[in-house]
Amino acid sequence: MMMLQVFGEQSEFAIARRGYDRGQVDEYVAGLLAGGRPANSPAFTMVRRGYKAEHVDRRLAELSHSRRAA
Repeated sequence: MMMLQVFGEQSEFAIARRGYDRGQVDEYVAGLLAGGRPANSPAFTMVRRGYKAEHVDRRLAELSHSRRAA
């Protein structure tokens, strides 16, 4: 599992045989942390040994919802 600090919380993204490009996800999350405006639906490339897509999608949806509620 990879640990990322996201909005003051620890997030875990499992590594999958095929998943989202880790660099793209990390860059997107870093942009969010820097106060960037999140894309409505970010498009990540599917690669070998990437982050498990379901985990990333679920966590980004939670973060998007919590940011809108704030």
